[in-house]
Amino acid sequence: MKSESNEFIIKIAEICRANSGAAYKVGGCVRDELLGFEPKDIDLEIFGIDPQTLQSLMSSLGSVSLCGQSFGILKVTDPESEVPIDIGIPRKERAVGSSHRDFIINSDGSMTPEDASNRRDFTINAIYQNVLTEEILDFHGGVSDLHAGIIRCVNESRFMEDPLRILRAIQFAARFQFVIEQNTFNLLKNNIESVTNLPFERIFDEISKLLLKAPKPSYGFHLMQELGLLDILFPEISVLQFVEQNPEYHPEGNVFNHTMNVIDWLPLENRTIQLQLAGLYHDSGKLYGSVKHEIRSVEIVREEFPKKLTNNRDLIDSVSNLVGHHMQLYGGQVTRGRVKRLAAKTDLLSLLQLHAADKFSRGLDPSLLQDEISHLEEYHEVFMQIQDEVAPLIHWRDVPEEFNNLLPAGPIRSKILKEVYEAQLDDKFSTKESGLIELNKVITKYLGAI
Repeated sequence: MKSESNEFIIKIAEICRANSGAAYKVGGCVRDELLGFEPKDIDLEIFGIDPQTLQSLMSSLGSVSLCGQSFGILKVTDPESEVPIDIGIPRKERAVGSSHRDFIINSDGSMTPEDASNRRDFTINAIYQNVLTEEILDFHGGVSDLHAGIIRCVNESRFMEDPLRILRAIQFAARFQFVIEQNTFNLLKNNIESVTNLPFERIFDEISKLLLKAPKPSYGFHLMQELGLLDILFPEISVLQFVEQNPEYHPEGNVFNHTMNVIDWLPLENRTIQLQLAGLYHDSGKLYGSVKHEIRSVEIVREEFPKKLTNNRDLIDSVSNLVGHHMQLYGGQVTRGRVKRLAAKTDLLSLLQLHAADKFSRGLDPSLLQDEISHLEEYHEVFMQIQDEVAPLIHWRDVPEEFNNLLPAGPIRSKILKEVYEAQLDDKFSTKESGLIELNKVITKYLGAI
């Protein structure tokens, strides 16, 4: 933990102690510290102080925002470090329906840490640590489960009150390469249909963590497959296990196996959600045949994402773009013009990474890949040379005033700009001045045809 964050947390704890309360770190930050990772977020839980008093006390330290009175969550930001800290008051919750919103939640500052721990999801997330004394409170064997690599629910009778815990179990198991304890596994398996009650924003959040944080996201997808959840959430991916491939080019076997290898291939530091989702869906169209499968894969992305993952049009477009172009790097000479055209259409650096994952994750003999490695290196080298030349140099605002009245707004202007841009990509000009000369030539040609 950064020293400035630690100092602020100690200030919080000291104020709580002075007012007959106690501050505990809880959840992921304790778990990660015990695993030897630096926690990115700090969650505190305060005992012995009512919500109103706590809010007043925290206001003396910095900016305070309240995340719902009934939830008892305060976000306190240190004015010096600008580090936000989530501060919670223990709460009681009771499910009154099947939806994730169907809960009655009440804060209760009089609860003990043991009482509060009973509402948490997994034993590894139910470990408390006193901020000032560093005493560990472990009521459910979370520390031993951490050492043994086990995902175990805290309270079987209440575990399924939130169906998101099914995805969280899978995500944590893959992220830490843990196994799910058998009783917990049975709970998940017997309740998988309840995931359909979740809004896709919550599903997307857990799938994103799986794809971005797990060393091998395939572990999570295989768990989903074993639980029967893959057929519910990602039937278009699950069915790929029945699509066989030529073993000469795909010794790893069917398209599902290949897809899992692809999403595992990139190191954590190089991953983006766009790239990982593109890897997951890049060959989804092969269910309908290998020829031009990328076209059908794009259709699947655009059909399925709004149903189950996200309505973010920018994300859908960027994933579709990578999927649609993922075959473009195969074969052909690497020329400046080709690289420029490809870079004008897509995020070429991400496409290079997707192509590398697609090609090198198959388990092919490394001696057979040297040409492909050289091919990609050449693409990268040329791109680094021309990346500043891809953006259009000429825009309609550059058209001389006398031509504006002669060229009506509409398709003809777009055609002119497209032709000029093609000339730029073909290295016919590289400066604004020479581009204007080319523009005048194209305009004159079109005026002559009117």
